[in-house]
Amino acid sequence: SVPVPPPVAAPVAAPVAPVVEPLFPCEDDADFTFTLTNVGTDVGCEWITRNEDKTATRQAAYCDDVADSCPVACGTCPPCEDNEDFTFPLNNVDAEQDCKWICWRNAETRQANYCGDASIANECPKSCGLCPTEEE
Repeated sequence: SVPVPPPVAAPVAAPVAPVVEPLFPCEDDADFTFTLTNVGTDVGCEWITRNEDKTATRQAAYCDDVADSCPVACGTCPPCEDNEDFTFPLNNVDAEQDCKWICWRNAETRQANYCGDASIANECPKSCGLCPTEEE
């Protein structure tokens, strides 16, 4: 009798890294509209803050439902600060760095090389230059 080789395990697909959605820049969806409850009129995110005296009332009435599309108008953008405890591996070097390293030297090059990775950009938005300016 001829020996039979042991069965080979079926191939397993390589794990796929989860897609990380970027948090910054935090901005309202310019194409999003929602219907005003009592009027039936469709409005965009800017309506929420158009009248400063009514902003808080409008946020209370609508932001539970529209904050994902209107984070600026609803005041729900996460704080634009670097996570001081976060580190990430450097490309082509067996070392890790923190967010401050990105803008310490050669900031433009480092931002281009690392901030396109949403997992780094979300933890280092300030160093990646993604925070809104005060004038906005």
